[in-house]
Amino acid sequence: MKRVLHKLTALALGLGLSLLVLEAAVRILRPGEYRAPTLTTMDGETLADLSGVIGLLQDVQAGGSPRERVRTALTPNEVVMGCYDRPRWDYFDENGCVEYKMNSLGFRDLEFSQDKPAGEFRVIALGDSFTFGVGVQLQDTWAQQLERVLQAERHGPVEVINCGFVAGHKPPAYLQWIREEAMKLQPDVVIVGLCLNDMGGIPMMAYDAREDSCLSKLWGLIKRRLHSYRVERALARQETAKKSKAKAADFVRVIRNDPRDWNATQRALLKSKAFLEQRGVRFAVAILPMLSELHREGRYAPLHQMVTRFALKNGLEVIDCGPPFLGLEESELWAHPTDQHPNDVGQAMLARSILASLRVPR
Repeated sequence: MKRVLHKLTALALGLGLSLLVLEAAVRILRPGEYRAPTLTTMDGETLADLSGVIGLLQDVQAGGSPRERVRTALTPNEVVMGCYDRPRWDYFDENGCVEYKMNSLGFRDLEFSQDKPAGEFRVIALGDSFTFGVGVQLQDTWAQQLERVLQAERHGPVEVINCGFVAGHKPPAYLQWIREEAMKLQPDVVIVGLCLNDMGGIPMMAYDAREDSCLSKLWGLIKRRLHSYRVERALARQETAKKSKAKAADFVRVIRNDPRDWNATQRALLKSKAFLEQRGVRFAVAILPMLSELHREGRYAPLHQMVTRFALKNGLEVIDCGPPFLGLEESELWAHPTDQHPNDVGQAMLARSILASLRVPR
């Protein structure tokens, strides 16, 4: 009996030592945590971390005559780079950067005429960092991808103007810009890309994205093997259902506890709709999903439902871009592990959802 105990003890010690060696080896060999992305000049001088992109914005001065040049919160002809540590996607340049270049009118877009050419179908894509395209090249933004498809489908010229950040990053500021500047561009359609943080203090990530250690992952594997597959699945389903039910109200509670941003957003959207429809301009709100918890029971789902109910109740055209993302691996849609803005694939999915709505005449 003692011999068996000695063998079991030696086996346990050997296994524990092996796990410690494995953990140490992984920690030594893995490349380490990613550095935070930065904004830099064309010469490589660091300006700020990624959150400093808001620092690019200026106050939009009150508009004057409709014939005057359109005003934006971005500096015309400014060029900065968004640089990332070891990015995965091939659209980044050799230095791991994407270019944020403003045109001569102060839009992150190709050059276009402020005066709409005869026969052109013109769309304003208004929004924040998701619409501006933080983390992707210009051609990968949903506005540019939408423009290319519309150009292929329609028989006349098409211009989808990327108005990300031109009016700040909240719907009340969009309303002011719509009233004072938007009509100078003579749009046929205005689409507001609504991010869920426009409703209040909603984070882009629903959880801490830190990786588990090798030991914890291995222990999880051992535990799964100790239970029968059927029992494990049943327990997992019960646990997921309980957690999802508990979590589902979390973000809704955030909004209800402090509804000021959501109330201001609702007022701004309704006033934007009234202003544009009086001038014969189609107005739509596109709900842009957070790329986290991409399952139907996630904490963001009730917020999509809140926006949709509000829109339908008030006759607002609403495009929920969230459903196509459900069930997908979220990290495959991020610009970078440190930046959960949509990459080129995520931006293409947004463009397809918006395109499907534009194909339906109003």
